[in-house]
Amino acid sequence: MLSIVVYLNLLLTRILKAIKITSLSYLIYLGYFKYICVLRRKFKFNFYSDKRGLSMDNYAIISAGSKQYTVSAGDTIRIESTDKEKGEEITFKPLMLKNSDGLLIKKQALQNISVTGTVVRNGRAKKIIVFKMKRRKDERKKRGHRQNFTEVRITAIS
Repeated sequence: MLSIVVYLNLLLTRILKAIKITSLSYLIYLGYFKYICVLRRKFKFNFYSDKRGLSMDNYAIISAGSKQYTVSAGDTIRIESTDKEKGEEITFKPLMLKNSDGLLIKKQALQNISVTGTVVRNGRAKKIIVFKMKRRKDERKKRGHRQNFTEVRITAIS
C-alpha cells in the first residue's frame, strides 16, 4: 500500500511539474477535481505544499510591515524598509508555527518562540510606471515609483 502512495505522489508531482502547475486550485479549475478526490479518499494523499511546491516540515508565519510571510530557516525574504543596517540581526514574533510537535497558534504557546534573521541588504525595487489618462481631455500623468525594501535571511526559528 505504501509503495502505491509513493508512486502516485511521484507521478502526480511529475505531472504537475511537466505542465507547470503548482497549485491544486488550478487543477480543480481544469476539471480534475473528481480524480483528485478519489486519490485523496483511496490513498490518503496529502496535497499540502508551500509556494515552491515542496512539503514544509518546519515553518512559521511572521508579520513584518503589515504583511505576513511564510518562512523557514534559510529563506530570504524582502520586507518593507527598516532602519537596520547590513549584517544586523532582526527578530520577529511568529503568528503561527508548525514543527515536529504540531501546529502552534495560541499566544501562550508562541510566547517564548521567536524567528531571527540577518539583514542581507537594503535596496530599492524595480521602477513601476504609474500612467493615468483621461481620453479626449488631453490629460495625461506619468509617474514612476520605486519601493524601498530590506532583504532578510532567516537564520533560526527558536
